Amino acid sequence: MPASAKQLALDRHVARLVRCRRCPRMKSTPVSGGAVVSEVMLIGQAPGPREPTLKRPF
Repeated sequence: MPASAKQLALDRHVARLVRCRRCPRMKSTPVSGGAVVSEVMLIGQAPGPREPTLKRPF
C-alpha cells in the first residue's frame, strides 16, 4: 500500500475515532499523530491534561 493510501486510511480512522462516543466517561478528544510509514507504533492510554489541547501525543 502506498504511503498516500496509508495516510488516507489513517485520516479516516482518526476521524471516526474523534466522533466515537462509546465510552461515556471519555471527556477529552483522542490524540493521534506520528509517521504513517513507521515500523513501530506507540499506543498510550489516558493522555495527560495537555495532550488534547496541543493535539499531539505524549
